[in-house]
Amino acid sequence: MTELDDKDLAIMRTIEDYGPKISTDILSEKLGYPSRTIRYRINKLKEKGYLKPLKMKTHERKLGLGENIIVLDVNQKMQSRLLNIFKKIPYIYHYYSTYGKYNGYLIRSVFSLNQPNINLDLLDAMKRTGYISDYYIFELVNYRIKNKDLTFFNPERGWIYKWEEWYDYLKTIKKNKEVEFNFETELDVDIVDFDYKDVMLLKNMWKDASITLKELKETLNLSEAQISIRIQKLEEKDIIKGYYLDYSLLKTEESIYFYCFLEIEEAVNNVLSCFFKLPYQFVIYVESSNKFCISLVLDAKDFKKFLKGFDLIRPFINSYFFQFRYGKAKRADHDLFDLYNGIKKTWETALNDYISIIEKEAEM
Repeated sequence: MTELDDKDLAIMRTIEDYGPKISTDILSEKLGYPSRTIRYRINKLKEKGYLKPLKMKTHERKLGLGENIIVLDVNQKMQSRLLNIFKKIPYIYHYYSTYGKYNGYLIRSVFSLNQPNINLDLLDAMKRTGYISDYYIFELVNYRIKNKDLTFFNPERGWIYKWEEWYDYLKTIKKNKEVEFNFETELDVDIVDFDYKDVMLLKNMWKDASITLKELKETLNLSEAQISIRIQKLEEKDIIKGYYLDYSLLKTEESIYFYCFLEIEEAVNNVLSCFFKLPYQFVIYVESSNKFCISLVLDAKDFKKFLKGFDLIRPFINSYFFQFRYGKAKRADHDLFDLYNGIKKTWETALNDYISIIEKEAEM
């Protein structure tokens, strides 16, 4: 199934338990392995793609930058031209192919909170010029990441979760009886004080949050002490929500990547608690108190078992649909933090220029 062994999993589980910034010396103390052995194994896990670079969980909305998850139903004849547009519009920073209710692309696109309808205007221009026939737009106000529970992963057999236990739990859920679970997330987000150097600091930590203070010092023209204080303040303001390590335990062809868009009117905590019983890592994106999007990766052999359980949850859900991802996610060449104009102290939103790009590309 994988090239992992019990020692690799022990290291990964301990990182999950004590946080992604745990040092090799503390890992050595907890596990009883020599520090050099742990460093060697971590490097091998990274080389083989099992362990991804340290990631930073950010909350750009507190900087005045909103975000949409957008699903496009694409006119196949215009597909290559649409990809050119993605590369030219700096709001769009992440996209990949998708099928489901909508067939085409799922994209992540940001916008200035001072101009909340920018992405809608771009989508209307794409529809008017024939690139897309329809779209769905979800405003990402906040999110929460649930980590993997590696006690349910076996190097030889893969995930060994007992699905019957999940089904038994789902059968106990009642609309009129709250479960002992509370999904709390901030929806009324205030913009905090920040400056251009904060934005550049976030930009440099975006791709690899393990970047050292010394490396940041050379880029930002600040002392290590000043950088450390800025990072601490960004964490206190919840602009940096935390850090996490992403594990790739299965090969891409063995996995199913999907988004589930949900609207829940009653027993919201009850429904969301069902997903938190699963051992897999996933992200819950929140638009409002009753609209959510769950991004989840499952072993292909487990997807049918998941759907059996989802069928037990459906009576609690007003509406839903699935979008499946295929192929690798693509990141645009531009960086979302480059949209910030340090002189004007605003996020650049040249809407008319980008609508013009859409219209000119359609005429070619």
